[in-house]
Amino acid sequence: MPRKKKLPDMPYEFFSKVAGVTFKNDDGSDRQRLIVAHCKPGLALILRREPKNPYSENAIGVWVEVRHLLTANAFVQIGYITSRAADELAPVMDAGGKVAAKITNLTGSRQHESVGVNIEVSVDPPKMVSVDTR
Repeated sequence: MPRKKKLPDMPYEFFSKVAGVTFKNDDGSDRQRLIVAHCKPGLALILRREPKNPYSENAIGVWVEVRHLLTANAFVQIGYITSRAADELAPVMDAGGKVAAKITNLTGSRQHESVGVNIEVSVDPPKMVSVDTR
């Protein structure tokens, strides 16, 4: 019988990093170049659940909006929420809670081979809900 995991009932925040920033996206775009070109401290991020991700059913992609003057805005992926944080956040998101993230700072540099992205995550869980964990 699946265990029930009680979700937090109070809003909270924590700091983390974006995982997978050195990989390329499925379309071949370079996440490192996207981070250098479009990311800065304070930028709000878009978090997208990927329950059909082949590596983790709790995967949460991290995306940024790229603004264009002449065409529609686009969204590009810069990585994923770390697996440990995603295991905590996915049930909250799936139950209708609100999870937001923004960039706190960038680490490293292009001259040092890679750029990292540190983030602050804000969680506003749904009220009085429990979910199955397996």
